[in-house]
Amino acid sequence: MRAILSNPRYTGRQVWNRQRTDHELLDPDNTGLGHRDVMRWNAPEDWVISTKPAQPALVSEADFVAAQHIRATRETAPGRTYLLAGLLRCGVCGRRMESCW
Repeated sequence: MRAILSNPRYTGRQVWNRQRTDHELLDPDNTGLGHRDVMRWNAPEDWVISTKPAQPALVSEADFVAAQHIRATRETAPGRTYLLAGLLRCGVCGRRMESCW
């Protein structure tokens, strides 16, 4: 769910330049060993997003923007590393999801 709400492609638009390939030396002291390719994320402001939709949207633009604002303002409690903690609510009572070991 998090991947869908953080990827602008699900709004129907095409997205380029989300990741790049960096070439790192296996051992900087011994360049003869060669290098390895490492995929890294580019900053969202460096992404290129099409102006026109390329396919039917799975998430509306309004929902996508709202999800980005929620993620940007959310503060996690110390020691909590659960990605969806505090974001999910019960459909019956509306209580927030709690996390524990």
